[in-house]
Amino acid sequence: MSKGPLVENELWKDDSMDISAMVEHYFSAIFCTSRLTNTAMERVFECVQLCIALEKSVFLDAKFTPDEVKHAVFDMTPTKALGLDGFPALIFIKNIGQLWEI
Repeated sequence: MSKGPLVENELWKDDSMDISAMVEHYFSAIFCTSRLTNTAMERVFECVQLCIALEKSVFLDAKFTPDEVKHAVFDMTPTKALGLDGFPALIFIKNIGQLWEI
């Protein structure tokens, strides 16, 4: 008998690619739904208490200026990765002039 997870059709999987696909499908199914309606979302939002004043909301919805982005990047630790690509802030700090031209 093979050791591995049992899938819906009751077959054991032991190949790492099969297991990876099964895990991805499982968690995608947990956090997604095809039966979500506007009515259901409205009911959820009715339960959420507003905690941000209108003037703060306007501020939070405002677009970032280039100076604000530059200030934020220069304030970061140079070895801090900014996103999923893994590029550290140092790359952006050293090349900020070239990046604005893009």
